[in-house]
Amino acid sequence: MAARKEMRQEPPLSLAAQYQHHDVAPQTQYTPTSPISPALPFQQTPHLSTVFPWRRSPEPPSPELQHEQAMEDTSRLTFFQKHFTKPTASDPEKRYDPQGRKLSIISHGVLIAITAMLLFLLAIAGAAVGATRRHGHSNDGPKGTPFGPQDPNDTDSPDGAHHAPVRVALIDNFPDPTILHINDTWYAYATTSSAGILNRNDSYPRTDFGASNVQIATSTNFVKWTLLDVAHDPLPKVGMWALQGNAAPPGQTFTPPKSAIEEAASLEPPKPRAYTWAPSVIQRPSDGKYILYYSSVRNRLEASNLKYAFPLPLEVYNATSVPGRHPAPHCIGAAVSSSPLGPFQSQNATLACPLDKGGAIDPAAYFEEATQEHYLLYKVDGNNMGHGGSCGNTNAPIVSTPILLQRLGPEGLKATSDPPVELLTNDASDGPLVEAPLLIRSDEGIYFLFFSSGCTRAKTYDLKYATATNITGPYERADRALLKTGDYGLEAPGSVGITKAGAGSGGKGGEWRMAFQARVWMEEGGVRGMFSGGLELQGREAVLVRVKD
Repeated sequence: MAARKEMRQEPPLSLAAQYQHHDVAPQTQYTPTSPISPALPFQQTPHLSTVFPWRRSPEPPSPELQHEQAMEDTSRLTFFQKHFTKPTASDPEKRYDPQGRKLSIISHGVLIAITAMLLFLLAIAGAAVGATRRHGHSNDGPKGTPFGPQDPNDTDSPDGAHHAPVRVALIDNFPDPTILHINDTWYAYATTSSAGILNRNDSYPRTDFGASNVQIATSTNFVKWTLLDVAHDPLPKVGMWALQGNAAPPGQTFTPPKSAIEEAASLEPPKPRAYTWAPSVIQRPSDGKYILYYSSVRNRLEASNLKYAFPLPLEVYNATSVPGRHPAPHCIGAAVSSSPLGPFQSQNATLACPLDKGGAIDPAAYFEEATQEHYLLYKVDGNNMGHGGSCGNTNAPIVSTPILLQRLGPEGLKATSDPPVELLTNDASDGPLVEAPLLIRSDEGIYFLFFSSGCTRAKTYDLKYATATNITGPYERADRALLKTGDYGLEAPGSVGITKAGAGSGGKGGEWRMAFQARVWMEEGGVRGMFSGGLELQGREAVLVRVKD
């Protein structure tokens, strides 16, 4: 028993003794100084691969060997299988089996192809948008404004607007603009602010609405324009032959006229000054003074004293009951000033007044440098005598609306005895009318006659031109309109004014500038804003160009 107890008390074999028992040299030996508690010597038991080397895991292959094995495996795959397929089986041995793979949308080849395709489509779309905007067929903006809403004086407008040859000048109702360049200042003149607004919102607050006969705006760079208030009306009073507006200038009281003609005119019911249309201004070379031509309604007493082919009924002056007609027939007069700002003093005689043919509107001045002669172009307002329809003249029989050229005396204030020459008239492609003529001459000696056709109250209104080698024609129409609805996001563009920077309408040198109207839909209704651009005359072709900021 004593011997047995002694055997039980014999301490266990040490690790070294165990290794010696198996004839194995230890690689790791526990020592009492280990940081592990001596009471738990086997907490740091070596891995079996250390204790028993015959159980050690095989060494991983080197990177070079792995690359060689991968290349050998993938060499069985085609380019498409490598980059556009994924293995269908989970077995690693079949990872590179060509029969165990299928097309996958998450393969890196497919993802790269999709990304490249998207980038390609974006590039194509960007190029198409840029080309569309450069060629002026973008309709992304609201009605009447190119490339979306923008401050007309903001030259930092969207990129599309920077490529367009036309830009917004004034969004106010500024119809029938004509332009003049004197020294370093541009002047633009227009019909009164109350004329021709479509779907007018009568509740819209207006300041000095229709209070001036002629509007005026100025610019120093042809890009940023300032509209002057009614106190700067360049034509505060029309000629005695015309029906007087009853709106007094700011700070003044309307004084009843004293003469018989003025007294008769003053008996007319209150009317706004929307009777005065489409001014045209030119500097007279002989003395440097300025002539403003305009059209206005002839007063009743004056008209009744003239002998025409038919009597003038009262409804001619109140044409609201005559579908499609203008409010009243117009005549053309002139006024003179020593300043482009006015005030212009009206002449008391008309230059053109064919009331029996519907009246005369849209005067346009032209000075022929070679002969030092003044001319006046205008439209016979035949659609005022039409039989209904668009602008009163699309129901048969269609009435002619010819554009005439009248030679004037040396002062540009009286017509000569020469009868006016017809330059152009409306045909089937023009709809109800042609109007708003403007004549310039290129440095090569080609005459360009610009005009509008269609109805100004409809999207058919456009800007066309014809050319000739002689001032009296014959004029050959261009194959296509210079501007029409849809071009540069515009609606009903037309009624253009053109002149050269630093030169008269017939002078040489400088660059051509143009201003025209187009319909813009605002809170107050469909107004006719002013747009501007540049023009190049290339042979018999007129080309729009963008004016540099």
